[in-house]
Amino acid sequence: MENGQFLAKSSAGNVSRCPGGCIHLNIPGVSLHLTELQFITLSRLMQDASTCLLDGALKSLLDDTN
Repeated sequence: MENGQFLAKSSAGNVSRCPGGCIHLNIPGVSLHLTELQFITLSRLMQDASTCLLDGALKSLLDDTN
């Protein structure tokens, strides 16, 4: 990225900040252009969803052992 900053990069996609301060989230088939506040809000939403999925998987595992 020219004059920008990669914040994170993996085989799943990347997150960068352009010189104008916009956060760019790029994953296959999807590109989002967000303010920092929008990105933080989206990150928290994804973390909450991930926690919910993991809690459900753990509950399922525990139910299977009883």
